[in-house]
Amino acid sequence: MSAPADVRPRGNRPSTDLGLLILRAAVGLDLAYHGAQKLFGQPIGGWWTTDPRTGESPVKDAGATIEGRIEAFAGKLDGMGLPYPEINAWAAAVTEFGGGLLVALGLFCRFGALGLAVAMGVASFMVHRGAWDNRAGGMEFPAILMCAALALVFTGPGRFSIDGALFGRKKAAS
Repeated sequence: MSAPADVRPRGNRPSTDLGLLILRAAVGLDLAYHGAQKLFGQPIGGWWTTDPRTGESPVKDAGATIEGRIEAFAGKLDGMGLPYPEINAWAAAVTEFGGGLLVALGLFCRFGALGLAVAMGVASFMVHRGAWDNRAGGMEFPAILMCAALALVFTGPGRFSIDGALFGRKKAAS
């Protein structure tokens, strides 16, 4: 027995697309923020850097922090013995910032998410290896971000995205 002729392509349920939007926004904006720190310097003051327990900003001089400038980040990578620290610092910063924005917007999402997954894999296993717990400088947070980015590589951005609007499946004619 053959299938009916008017079988329509199945897409995600609206709740799945909403879940993908939330995941994309959280992962993409967080990584774009961390990439911006490396490229442009850490924002000072406000809720960005104020400790809610003390009301104080632990960051006194953005230029002196690791997140302050790309040069400082490259210096940290060099101190860890990673090869080509300047190239790797720029690659990580641009991938986090640009890939994060692409993922958050859902524009070429799988491409951006793949870059983020690779960057977070390198961060997990080259920079934060040796401990799991984030409080010990471990790989917990970058490994979770890597897994979330990989999930987006496999699922795509969902219909609530620029990719969904531009390249989404067209409804079958009735």
